Amino acid sequence: MIGQRMGTEHRSMAAPQQVFLGHSAEDKPVVRGLCDRLARAGFRPWLDENDLLPGQDWEFEISRALRDSDVILVCLSTASVAKPGYVQKEIRRALSIADEKPEGTIFVIPARLDRCRVPDRLRQWQWVDLFDEAGYSQLIASIKSRDSSCRGILDGPDRKSTRLNSSH
Repeated sequence: MIGQRMGTEHRSMAAPQQVFLGHSAEDKPVVRGLCDRLARAGFRPWLDENDLLPGQDWEFEISRALRDSDVILVCLSTASVAKPGYVQKEIRRALSIADEKPEGTIFVIPARLDRCRVPDRLRQWQWVDLFDEAGYSQLIASIKSRDSSCRGILDGPDRKSTRLNSSH
């Protein structure tokens, strides 16, 4: 109950972190592979084709998933950065939600799928190059470090980690 009331910023440490995968349709094959890897690593990736049900209002559900996610991975490629459309709208929504987060919180992670240019509006965050050998392990380290920083918010600076017990 406490974890639910606290929202995504203070979720119980037992719950896997939700990682929203924002991407262009052209990048779907690569993003599917990334989704599978993140799931195997113990995260809860949110991917439209896996998480949207027939009949759902997809724009509403995507907005909700963006807000409910612990991390938003903005997958960038040469095709996606030049393409107008919904992926640009997703980026704007992600940035709007990021503005509500405490300073220093890892929330938006630009992820280059190829050697594309990172859009100016995403350049304030360190990006990860998933086409490089070390990129995936850097991404995992970043998401895991976010988990540690949230634990610090729950525990305070002078207390040891306390796990939330759902039986109370």
